[in-house]
Amino acid sequence: MVLVRLETSDGRFVANVEVLPFLSAPDVVLWGERHFKLHQENPATYRECFVAVSLTTGEKALELSR
Repeated sequence: MVLVRLETSDGRFVANVEVLPFLSAPDVVLWGERHFKLHQENPATYRECFVAVSLTTGEKALELSR
């Protein structure tokens, strides 16, 4: 396991957590209901980010793509 630091969007400490040891760091870590994006300045740090969920799926998504 790899230890990473989770921070709020403005850099305040949230938690240290373990993630699986991937060859390259994941772009996002999901921790409960909170989402953290890899921080560009420190590869072992993730900052909380805003996430939206698409409500469009299946055929409707294909129609909108045409």
